[in-house]
Amino acid sequence: MERKREDKEYTEGISLKGGFWGWLENFWYHYKWHTVGVVALVTVVLVCTLQMCAKEEHDVRVVYSGSAYLTESEAASMVEIFEYVMPSDFDGDGEKSAAVSNFYILTEEQIKKIEAETDEDGNKQYVDKSYITAEKSSYDDYLMKGESSILILEPWLYEALIEEDRLLELSELGGEYEELSFDGYGVRLGSLPIYKKYKILQKLPEDTVICMNQKYIVGRSSNDKVYDFEKEMFKAIIGFTYEGK
Repeated sequence: MERKREDKEYTEGISLKGGFWGWLENFWYHYKWHTVGVVALVTVVLVCTLQMCAKEEHDVRVVYSGSAYLTESEAASMVEIFEYVMPSDFDGDGEKSAAVSNFYILTEEQIKKIEAETDEDGNKQYVDKSYITAEKSSYDDYLMKGESSILILEPWLYEALIEEDRLLELSELGGEYEELSFDGYGVRLGSLPIYKKYKILQKLPEDTVICMNQKYIVGRSSNDKVYDFEKEMFKAIIGFTYEGK
């Protein structure tokens, strides 16, 4: 009986099946978590590589996140402004092309304020909280992908990135750009000539902050050439001037 128990302990987890399937079962039993970890790592690397190698249809992308809900036509109008101020055609295809990714995100206080209001018929306003939560999650995921470094954010979202030490110090762009900043990292959109000239930008609150993420480890912004162009685009936006202003 003792001998049988020892044999059982020694052979536990070892399949007695022969051939390939037996080998596979034994391998999976002993190296399951090693295999899962390697597959996960390879998947992440592959996805990031494909994103970097895929053709980008826009020269630059600007991200807006906050309480101003932008319609498709309003976002398109902002795109036209950014294409106008864009310093050059980045990909050399003969066309300056910009894009705007916008995420409608509200704080708890903002939601309560909206729901306390009534329309002209006396009906209370409704906020789809699940939609707001999904938008915040999409915004966080987008930042993690490193697809854009130019951010236009409401103050609370901006301050969150400051706390995480994720933003570029504007001193790296030059003294004249640092002087536009109120804290060394961001510039209030409402203080800029581009905001005063274009009414569509005035849909965003005056205290909205424009800033830049630091160079990222994945995505388009991990590429030196792309990131340098984003810097030039950022400088073009905050340094925009027009006659008489």
